[in-house]
Amino acid sequence: TVAVNGLVLNRNEHVATLGNIVIQFTQREFEIFDLLLINQNKVLPRNTIIEQIWGMEADVTSANLDSYIYLLRKKIKPLEQALTIKLVRGIGYKIEQVNDTAN
Repeated sequence: TVAVNGLVLNRNEHVATLGNIVIQFTQREFEIFDLLLINQNKVLPRNTIIEQIWGMEADVTSANLDSYIYLLRKKIKPLEQALTIKLVRGIGYKIEQVNDTAN
């Protein structure tokens, strides 16, 4: 189990919890989310993500990764007050904490 700013990530059950919000991930979604979270605020190039998740010999394209990121963004929408997955054009993706300046 890993905790980041109130978000608790259960690696055994592939679940993220923030307060009373519980999100269940598929294996692949969880691996991508976990990798981005471990490298929070760092931009991970697309090919690095693909190599880490699928392996160097995998026949996975950037379009495949984009599809997973799209599904992951939809799934973590309830967490958008806490964190978001950002695209860095021409490079890759990163998870950023959302600064709540309204309070």
